[in-house]
Amino acid sequence: MADRRPLALPRPCVVFFRGHYRGSPGVEDQFVYVAMLPDGSQRTYTPDEFAKNFGWKNDPDKAELLGK
Repeated sequence: MADRRPLALPRPCVVFFRGHYRGSPGVEDQFVYVAMLPDGSQRTYTPDEFAKNFGWKNDPDKAELLGK
């Protein structure tokens, strides 16, 4: 299931519901990741911090536009 809401970003971007994205160079500078930690707290990360802490890597091939 995908959420096809437009994002108000200065650069074009597609974000797939699992978090993978594809967009103009540097678009990731506009992103933050919010994680719910095991103790129930939330923490906000930059894309680099999130990748280092959770071992997650964006795969632009998994971010695709869906047909209508």
